[in-house]
Amino acid sequence: MGGRVVPQSTRTESIHPGSIVRGPTLPEPIEVLATVPMGESLKVIGRGMQTGMTHDPVLSQAQLARLARMIVRPEQATIKVGERAEFSVSALDQYSQPFPTPAVEWSAKGGTVTAEGVFTAGETGGVYSVHAQGGGLEAIAEVRITTKADNGGGGAGGGTARPGKRTVSWRGTVPPQKWMNFYTKVLTKFAALSDLTLEVSFQAPLEPDQADAKADEARSGLKELGLGDDVRCE
Repeated sequence: MGGRVVPQSTRTESIHPGSIVRGPTLPEPIEVLATVPMGESLKVIGRGMQTGMTHDPVLSQAQLARLARMIVRPEQATIKVGERAEFSVSALDQYSQPFPTPAVEWSAKGGTVTAEGVFTAGETGGVYSVHAQGGGLEAIAEVRITTKADNGGGGAGGGTARPGKRTVSWRGTVPPQKWMNFYTKVLTKFAALSDLTLEVSFQAPLEPDQADAKADEARSGLKELGLGDDVRCE
């Protein structure tokens, strides 16, 4: 049975029958049948979307699904001068589940973009960006515009690569909660460069009885990505 997922700006007391609430504290997504206000919280009486069982949790505003992240697809595109590329945007809640996409405003560098997300490349080759803003968030995609003179190099000024390149590099620690921001704010500016080198290392202190299993999981994931699986457990 369908229902309306409550948007970020909706207060708990406005949830009504037919809405769907979900979250890590709930055993399953719940279709709301009735609500009982309880101060800043809300008692929800509903039916489980998976089992059909009746649930009556008391939920705070923070426990309700809300818009947490937007993603522009494709995240990268390479087109020629004057060509077009179509972009779309999707949204996720704080639990990384699909969320209704808010109205977005598109903007772009290096060309023009319509209200539907259709980008048209300008006359200058280089690496540019397409932005989608909505719901207080922003998502960014990268566009590389190539010219007839482009042989795979060049930056925002276009043209062929010049000898004596300068190297931009950085080394530091990125906390887990900023991994996605680090990618969108930093790495996307360089991702289209054919000779970009990205080196990754990680260290995860674990209890002795968990270390071997976690190392095996890491090796399996690296193999699936076609990467070396030399994971050490010391």
